[in-house]
Amino acid sequence: MKAGYTVITFDFRTHGESGGNISIIGFSETKDAEAIISYVRENVGSKIYLIGFSMGASVAIIVGNKVDNVLGIVADSPYYRLANVIPRWLKYKYGLPEPLESTVSFWGEVLTEANGNFGPANIRNIDKPLILIVGSKDPLVG
Repeated sequence: MKAGYTVITFDFRTHGESGGNISIIGFSETKDAEAIISYVRENVGSKIYLIGFSMGASVAIIVGNKVDNVLGIVADSPYYRLANVIPRWLKYKYGLPEPLESTVSFWGEVLTEANGNFGPANIRNIDKPLILIVGSKDPLVG
């Protein structure tokens, strides 16, 4: 706080020290991010910048773009849309062969009511500063 900035960090559900159940890779975590932003707005201040990594980067773009108090976003290795990342995640996490990944991914979408197009792919205009960091070696994004 020496420079006048307050930094708040948190773990999404089932990440780090947080409990709970993971959603389908970011679908419900947008609600977590909105709750944190609301808390910050009410208790700390209204000038908010978001930094997210991997799934958190996608969540930061989605939520940050629609919340007026968010003034800028840094997104490190976000996925573009669920339909692209779910099969990669299943292969990376569980080593599922490609035909099985697609089947599991399809039923995951059906059972959770998540849309395969969910993600930053749905955003047409971002009216705030965005720093996007993407590399070709990320097993989920690249």
